Amino acid sequence: MNVPPPLGQDALLARFSALKRGGSMGHAYLIEGPAGSGKRTVAGYLTRLLLCVDAEGGPCDACAGCRKVDQGSHPDVIRLALEEKARNVKIEQVRDIQGILPYPPLEGRWKIVVIEDADLLTVEAQNALLKSLEEPASFNLFLLLAASRTRLLPTVLSRCQHVAVQPLAPAVLIDEVTRRVPDVDHDAAVEAARLSGGWLGEALAIAGDPRWREVRADLQRALTGSPLDVFELSRKWGKKEEDFNGPARTLRLVGDVLRENLVEAGAPLERLEAWTRVREIARYEAEHNVNARLSLEVAVLAARRALGRVNEQAGKTRGR
Repeated sequence: MNVPPPLGQDALLARFSALKRGGSMGHAYLIEGPAGSGKRTVAGYLTRLLLCVDAEGGPCDACAGCRKVDQGSHPDVIRLALEEKARNVKIEQVRDIQGILPYPPLEGRWKIVVIEDADLLTVEAQNALLKSLEEPASFNLFLLLAASRTRLLPTVLSRCQHVAVQPLAPAVLIDEVTRRVPDVDHDAAVEAARLSGGWLGEALAIAGDPRWREVRADLQRALTGSPLDVFELSRKWGKKEEDFNGPARTLRLVGDVLRENLVEAGAPLERLEAWTRVREIARYEAEHNVNARLSLEVAVLAARRALGRVNEQAGKTRGR
């Protein structure tokens, strides 16, 4: 029996099932989605699909091929990822795998190379990889995972077919958060769904992490209190930790907390919509800018100015 695809990705992965049946798979795919979007889950499903012993269907999650992929022991799956404490994937790592790419797969139809954090490949590493993408063996298949394609060279992008992970509907996210996160209440599930951008992994992380509410309280204080509170917010949440990306998550809240304050102050709708866009820009900067702390300070100070202008205008209106 075939296993259903990850939530919300049915149409996306049905395409690959058809390509598998028709024997017309490409040699390289870029799977794009932000943190928490499920791109690794999609890549895992696709890897099992291609290496499942069921030639027409799959994945079944019961055959030796599927089980070995799940266990990380399949001889035809090569993984390339960031080394511990490294900031980039280096050219030496690419060259290490290139030595084994010409050899045929041992068990499956394909030899699959999964490159996690492909957008963190150095320029030199991308140029080295390009040769393998340009002249792949008939059995080589590359899956490049990236939060954003913007860091990949145009020459690399031109050799890959693009696969965009699809966000989930709010109702689906709320149901999944309620089902998976112990003791979460409905309001918290709704907030997690709203702030997640449509990504299940992020929604689960938000709902399951008690620091999230602390971030929200500190941000409210930074928006409405002393300017010194902005720099205290930056000091406290302006660094990335192994299990908590402080800048990105705090910036994701900027638009939402500001929106609440603007609504309370009676701001016009167009200003709220503009700040929804600013929130998304700020989130992207936090995930890609090396100086995430500065991005956080700039965004919150800008939010304070916007809120200050609205409050000032409201005061003038009341004083007439």
